[in-house]
Amino acid sequence: MHIFLDGSVLEIFIDGRSCLTERFYHSAPQQLNLSIFATDGETTLHRLDAWELASVWN
Repeated sequence: MHIFLDGSVLEIFIDGRSCLTERFYHSAPQQLNLSIFATDGETTLHRLDAWELASVWN
């Protein structure tokens, strides 16, 4: 699973076959948080890589 998150777009890619794209407007984009949870079961996070990208609007 790959998750891409910026100021107003969330994209989730699963196994190279499924994609979810959602647009949102956060009141404080500098304080974005990410939560991962399982419903009716368990999940294990094996690896998490996070990168902060520079703005293209410099």
